[in-house]
Amino acid sequence: MRDLYATRRKVLSAALSAVFGERIAVDLKPGGMHLIVRYSKRADDVQLAKVAQDAGFAVEPLSRRAAAYPCGRGLLLGFTNVAETDAMHLCRQLEQAIGPELGGRGG
Repeated sequence: MRDLYATRRKVLSAALSAVFGERIAVDLKPGGMHLIVRYSKRADDVQLAKVAQDAGFAVEPLSRRAAAYPCGRGLLLGFTNVAETDAMHLCRQLEQAIGPELGGRGG
């Protein structure tokens, strides 16, 4: 499972970067089963997560995950259920949902 998850993590990260371009940065923490997506535009991560959730994505706002210290804005995305063959398509769908909030279109 470790190799499968490592591959899915890598493929989803690459697809996010390809679709969103410089509008986002994928914060790859070692281990875990989630990616942190940060973005340059000053958008509210709670609102962004709601828009993504309304489009069928299970994402969480990073700011709501902080227990003691602020962790900034961003989105928490799980990757373990994203098949490599679906990653690009799902990222394009996510871009359709939240792209307007981030401004412009990715690459």
